[in-house]
Amino acid sequence: MQEILNNRNSPILEFIDRNKVQQIVDTEGSSFVVPWFGQLMRGPQLIAHLAQINTWLEEYEIQIEK
Repeated sequence: MQEILNNRNSPILEFIDRNKVQQIVDTEGSSFVVPWFGQLMRGPQLIAHLAQINTWLEEYEIQIEK
């Protein structure tokens, strides 16, 4: 996820608060304490999920119209 955050061309950066995600990455997920998506996702799982979304956006060349 750090590589994604460092790459200014990562498509997911348009959808996330980079500083908040950076904090989650810096703490290896421990700063994200409220379960997201039920009890299935905490910090480490959220980091992986965001990385997967970025990969999907890149692989399928998803373009979002503003």
